[in-house]
Amino acid sequence: MSPLHVGVCGPVAGQDIAALMGMEPQALPRGYEGAPLLVTLIEGLLARGHRVSVFTLSNDLSFAAGAVKVASRLHPGLALHFCPLRRHAWRPCEGRPGRILDLYRHERRALVEAMRQAAPAVIHAHWAYEFAWAALDTGIPTVVTCHDSPLLVARMNVLAKPTISLYRGLRVLMAWQVLRRARWVTAVSPYLAAALEGMSPRPLQVIPNPVDGRSLVLGRDRQLGQELRIALVSNGFDRRKNPKKALLAFARLWTSRPQARLHLFGRGFEADGEAAAWCRSRRDLADCLPAMSFHGPLGHAELLERLAACDLLIHPALEETFGMVLAEAMALGLPVVAGRHSGAVPWVVGEDACLCDVRDPGAIASAALEVLVPERYAALSMQLRRTVRERFGLDAVISSYGQVYHAARKGERESRGA
Repeated sequence: MSPLHVGVCGPVAGQDIAALMGMEPQALPRGYEGAPLLVTLIEGLLARGHRVSVFTLSNDLSFAAGAVKVASRLHPGLALHFCPLRRHAWRPCEGRPGRILDLYRHERRALVEAMRQAAPAVIHAHWAYEFAWAALDTGIPTVVTCHDSPLLVARMNVLAKPTISLYRGLRVLMAWQVLRRARWVTAVSPYLAAALEGMSPRPLQVIPNPVDGRSLVLGRDRQLGQELRIALVSNGFDRRKNPKKALLAFARLWTSRPQARLHLFGRGFEADGEAAAWCRSRRDLADCLPAMSFHGPLGHAELLERLAACDLLIHPALEETFGMVLAEAMALGLPVVAGRHSGAVPWVVGEDACLCDVRDPGAIASAALEVLVPERYAALSMQLRRTVRERFGLDAVISSYGQVYHAARKGERESRGA
């Protein structure tokens, strides 16, 4: 793949990319949290000689001041473009309506302007919403990578608050606009590609998410010790993430393994957060509550280090289109317990011994105890690390995307010539 100027358009947090910029997190705008995998992709592109311009949104910027461009101190070929994001989905902000009411129109305009000024050869947009819509509006050859199914996410939120349900419905409309227009679309798993068939008129190529090389460096073939540190990572205390079943499962597991400690990470799992409050309200969790540590959201690098110090990951999500934390835990050599019927999870994990019915706390606890048999534990640790290296390594993922980039550029030239 010959070097290109690649535009990466998607959610990028300042704290996640600060090290790559050679800067402290506080020197950058906040950015858009929730997708550290994009920093892994950016690192991979830079390592292969590509120039990279990153376009994201940040709600600590104002539309009056406009976008902020930051050049990397470490990589001459890397620049970040932070565009303003309205703080509220529904309430007015800066004399404008809530962002969902006009389908992120002002954010999209700011992104389009920044991308046209930077003029990359190809844009790689992530998630089929505002970022991809803006990228398509530039007229620059665009590859769209889908990380979720808008319809499935909307269905999972149908019983949520009316504002959340309506918000998700409008996001489906945004994705519909994107997928009807996009010519070059990839999905991160076969499960997701199948789920999007009705929304995209073109076939979707499956390219998995790349695993951060740091997780492979931190990884090791593990043996069980005297301590038992269990991790749960979830951005959201909601029905789809299904954390309540995992918490109830830990209570059962703790009765037979009282040395076990549960470490909870992510939004909603702060010491004073929603999950902690729910646990304190439950009599059946009172005895094991002192064995739970609520850490809340952490930067990606710190989260990987904390996971590397654990012994087991419980991942109770009812549906995943990939499950990045699963792949990272596997790279660390961490055996996992996850859902047998949770979307792409079986495809990612590839080991039936790790799977169970995550709707049943008893099944989660039983699966964990089976994994924690010393001989099985050691064998799983080795196999899961091997699976990640072979299937989700950065070299293979970058190579696959490179082919799509060149196809998109060639296709755009041919359509203009026609």
